[in-house]
Amino acid sequence: MPQCAPGSTSALREAVEDSAIPLETVAVTQCSQHLTPVSSRRAFFHRRKSKQSALEHRKVLGLSLGINVVLVSILCVMAIAWGTEKETVSVDICRTKDCLESAHRLISAVDEEVDPCEDFYQFACGNWMRGHIPDEREMIASQFSQAKKKIRTEVQDILESRGEPDDSLPVQQVRELYKACTATDAIESLGVSPLIDALEMLGLPGSLPSSNTTENFNLTKTLAMIQYHLTISDLIVTVGFGVHPQNESRKTLLLYPPRGPRVFIGLHGESVVGPDPQDFMKRKKRSASNFVEDELRYRSTAIETFETLRDGKQRIEVSELRAAAMKTLVLEAEISRKQDLSGLYRIMTLSELQNETVRHLQFLNSEDIRNQIDWELFVRTLLKDVGVVREEFWNPLLVKDSKYFQQLATILAKTKTESIQRLIWWKVVEHLMVFSTQALRRLRYMKAGDYRIVSRTDECLQVIDKTMPMAVAYKIATQPKMNHTRQRVGEMMSDVRAAFMSLVRKAKWMDKETTNHALSKVRAMRLVIAYPDFFVARGYIEDQYKGVTIRRGEYLKSVLSVFTAEANRVLGSLDSAIDFSFKEEQN
Repeated sequence: MPQCAPGSTSALREAVEDSAIPLETVAVTQCSQHLTPVSSRRAFFHRRKSKQSALEHRKVLGLSLGINVVLVSILCVMAIAWGTEKETVSVDICRTKDCLESAHRLISAVDEEVDPCEDFYQFACGNWMRGHIPDEREMIASQFSQAKKKIRTEVQDILESRGEPDDSLPVQQVRELYKACTATDAIESLGVSPLIDALEMLGLPGSLPSSNTTENFNLTKTLAMIQYHLTISDLIVTVGFGVHPQNESRKTLLLYPPRGPRVFIGLHGESVVGPDPQDFMKRKKRSASNFVEDELRYRSTAIETFETLRDGKQRIEVSELRAAAMKTLVLEAEISRKQDLSGLYRIMTLSELQNETVRHLQFLNSEDIRNQIDWELFVRTLLKDVGVVREEFWNPLLVKDSKYFQQLATILAKTKTESIQRLIWWKVVEHLMVFSTQALRRLRYMKAGDYRIVSRTDECLQVIDKTMPMAVAYKIATQPKMNHTRQRVGEMMSDVRAAFMSLVRKAKWMDKETTNHALSKVRAMRLVIAYPDFFVARGYIEDQYKGVTIRRGEYLKSVLSVFTAEANRVLGSLDSAIDFSFKEEQN
């Protein structure tokens, strides 16, 4: 079995023995920060039959190049210096606690009874796989899942710490948001009143819509405000950004159909994941009738729970709840069927989009133009609080699947306003349930197929990941040890690149042209280690969360403030050129 360069492993082992970490808990591996040149080809390519032509080798190169980079990276980190050449190297060994723990994790994963030239994966990971069998709640165990758990612990420590005097405002705010999320007593005491406030802010009634709630309903403004404050992606129309097809340096507003899972009342072939992971493995299917029944039960139960929390005295008949839930489901399915996933993008003025929908209704001999979306009003409402954005940046705009919007106009024209309002009301309630009382949160998780008992801490960590992840990342990135680690990783990757290029130059099975082509590809690779420099520049993180207000004891309002500030920041950049500085920095 190939051995490490002389003195390298023993040197690091001596460092462990001299450290405060018990030897039995730290196994060591690191031949060098620098790779030893390799001349032996006992591995895959060396075992190829000698009859293979140079042309066949060149075909293999394209696939093998990326694999070699990964393997060489592993070799560098694990410090397995392959080769028959015996040469002494100058070893710069990292002896910090983190380095020793990393060495322990890596060497303990290796199965030294396996010949790496026969089965490198089993050699590198064999012991790790034996020690990390997924439990009954896990679908898979991997180094990534282990790293995720470690990061989760670090993030939780940051959020639960007192903080430091020089913490940036977003870092202070993300801690306050986490505290507001974990303050379950305060959330329960408010009930659904924050949710009612959110509904009314969006132009929706605070209770289940009926024929009595449609008088002042403005479909266009409500849809625009939902996109601005919530950005719900599976409701009638979605807003985003696109690159202008005639000018790649320019952004343009993008309108497209709902992006959520398509809803069909018919043959339903989606798999169901239940509490038992075996359900996933068996790929169980629900019939159409079972799907409809499950969805109706979920929606009617959620509406009933909301109404009970809103007014414990008022009772709604089960039949009325099911009828309301069914109407939302039928309308959503009808809209969903009009989507064309292969629909093309078109540059259209707002008047062109409006006129196309009107002409489509006229073609169908439909004189009823109720519930139509006024597209100019929609965009102006969307940008109302953003500031000055010149019209040339949102008119014309990019439209995906313009045929969908024509067919949408037909559906809206023939549907009662009450039914449209109820569908929108339901989608908003469903979207915000996870930020409300425990009774509503549980229903939302059951809908997602997650029957496990999730701790409130885990719930709140997920919320932070969806709302203010960059604030936490900034705190981690600005820790003193991070910059040092980033530099060391950069040095390591430079060594990996140099060693790999050396291997390519010494390869006997590549002709000169192929060698030069391979080396040019390696030189063209650019490294981004941990984060770009601008991420930790003064003022950058503050700009990302400008306008955020975290209110103690007002959890849902705080979450909505984050969503709104993000929409304001992104929409406010509409008239600015696409920033290629990150790409240039890396090049």
